[in-house]
Amino acid sequence: MNPTDPLANLKDIHIPDPITGWPPAIGWWLLALIAIAAIVGVVIWLIKNHRKNAYRREALDQLAQLRAKAAEQDSVTTATQLSGLLKQVAITLFGRHHTAGLNGDAWLQFLDEKGKTDAFSQGEGRILGDDIYKPNIPIDVDSLFNLSQQWIKKQ
Repeated sequence: MNPTDPLANLKDIHIPDPITGWPPAIGWWLLALIAIAAIVGVVIWLIKNHRKNAYRREALDQLAQLRAKAAEQDSVTTATQLSGLLKQVAITLFGRHHTAGLNGDAWLQFLDEKGKTDAFSQGEGRILGDDIYKPNIPIDVDSLFNLSQQWIKKQ
C-alpha cells in the first residue's frame, strides 16, 4: 500500500443481495385472493346451475326413453305419456297448486304461455288436450316429441 495514494483506503463496492420473488408484494397477495374468490364463486355458480337444471336433464332422459318405446305402443298411449311428462315438469317448476288441476284448453294455454308458443292450442300439440279422447284421430307422434322437447328445453 502506498501511503500517498488517496484511493488506497477505499473499500470495495458492496453489491446488494439479488431480488427474489418470494415473498411477493402485497398487491400480488391481493390479486391472488381476488382470483381465488372469483374461481370459488364461479365453481359455486356452476354447481348451483347444474343442480337447478337437474329436472330438465331428467325430463329429457325420460323423453328419450318414451321415444324409444313409442314404436312398441299405440300413439294414444304415447301422447298420454307425453302429456304426463309435461305435467311433471310443470309441477316441478310452477308448483302443484298452479298446474296439477289444469286440463283441456286450460292445460294447452298454460303450455303455450310458458313455452312462448301457440303450437299447443293452435298446432300439433292440440292433441294433448281433450282431442286425445276423440276416436280415430290421427296423432303425429314425432312432431309431439319434438314439440315436447322444445318446451322442456325452454323451461
